[in-house]
Amino acid sequence: MLRSRPEMSLSRSQKRRDKRDSAKKKSLSSAPDPRQAIFARLRRRVRLVLLATSLVGLLLLRIFHDPVAAWMLQYGFAARLALVMVLLAPALLTWVIGLGELKDAGRTGPR
Repeated sequence: MLRSRPEMSLSRSQKRRDKRDSAKKKSLSSAPDPRQAIFARLRRRVRLVLLATSLVGLLLLRIFHDPVAAWMLQYGFAARLALVMVLLAPALLTWVIGLGELKDAGRTGPR
């Protein structure tokens, strides 16, 4: 008996495209959870704040290298810890504000 040849399989890029399209359709069809939207926005904000503070910190360290180096030599580990905390403070503040938004969304959500 002769069997018919199966059709050629899809290429990898076509499979990825189909998978992406089905994921888009699935995400559009289901109602988004407001908490997930807040989490996504919070992650994006924290990422941007960390990037911005890192770039500003590097720029300031580049400009004020000698005074900062002298300060670090004089105060040692405490100065390094203070510098890291100053650079992380905006991201931590952003995170706390986002958690507050998440808590408020939970209060106004389903009752």
